[in-house]
Amino acid sequence: MSNLVTAIGGIFIRDNRLLIVRKKNTWILPGGKPEGDESDIVCLALEFREELGGKIDPDSVRPYKNFGGVSPHRGKPLEVRTYFVNILGETDSLRAQSEILQVALVKYLDMVDYINSDLTWSMVGSLHDDHYLRSDLSLVRRDPYA
Repeated sequence: MSNLVTAIGGIFIRDNRLLIVRKKNTWILPGGKPEGDESDIVCLALEFREELGGKIDPDSVRPYKNFGGVSPHRGKPLEVRTYFVNILGETDSLRAQSEILQVALVKYLDMVDYINSDLTWSMVGSLHDDHYLRSDLSLVRRDPYA
């Protein structure tokens, strides 16, 4: 039996801001661990509803990447399967519930003030490297010959 824990992470980006949540003292992607034979999409839908009071569009869910590392909460080996999601309704209505203490939509360059988990940093860095999140500097860069 493997000690590897599997979690599902939802990636929601709006206006170049990534949705992150604070659980205990760590900022992470919203999501959770699937129970029994629960599919990844069902897991995401349940976690968004239970922990944020939000609803995702199940037809919008599409896979991104899997990330391996150490759980910031339990120190155990962890694999996080990540998916892009769309939230139905306004993000202003999302509220921290259950184990979640805070909810934030954060720009890439502001992440340093939030994230203290190597695993979450690897996910955010990958989203930046793959051009899903832009640094603010890229927004002001101009062609000197234009």
